[in-house]
Amino acid sequence: MASSRSDLDFLIPIILLDYLKIEIMDNGQHTHIVKYSTFVWVLIILLVFTFSSLAITKLDLGVFSVTAALVFASVKSVIVLMYFMHLKFDKKFYAIMMAGIVLLLTSVILVTFLDYLYR
Repeated sequence: MASSRSDLDFLIPIILLDYLKIEIMDNGQHTHIVKYSTFVWVLIILLVFTFSSLAITKLDLGVFSVTAALVFASVKSVIVLMYFMHLKFDKKFYAIMMAGIVLLLTSVILVTFLDYLYR
């Protein structure tokens, strides 16, 4: 910390800091093993959604073209979040936080579409 002023140092002893470090590491770490076949299935599902979204662009859906593309992109991003970013195996708090962010993003996109629709 500050070498010239001893009143700026933390009052927590080194032993307590070591104890807290060990306690945090013991409680915070958990491992899970995912089979390779699970990742292969996720890859296949993502490829199916990718080719489906490409096929959707060939169809004339009118005003629902953008909506369909956003739905496919949302489903693909949820799959990536759940398996590749391991939200499925983490604490539920992280999933709740991610759902809040997705809800915020969805509301911003919805307000943008409503603004564009009623101009």
